[in-house]
Amino acid sequence: MSRPPIARYAKRHGLLPPKHVRKVAWRLMVRMMPKEVARFVQSRFGELKVSEARYEDLLSEAGEYYPKYLYLLQNDLLR
Repeated sequence: MSRPPIARYAKRHGLLPPKHVRKVAWRLMVRMMPKEVARFVQSRFGELKVSEARYEDLLSEAGEYYPKYLYLLQNDLLR
């Protein structure tokens, strides 16, 4: 699905625009994990210059930090 229909849906239903959701997610991620891991999680590969070995490390680190990020979203932000 492309961005325009999602943005229209958000606007029609009074939701936060997708671009703002991405910005909030980024800010929360960099609070919980190193920036390089956050870039990896958000698939910002253009900003990353990684070797195959480092890719495996990032995958492992993302597996460690991502559950903590989800816990933050689920528990701390909904209070």
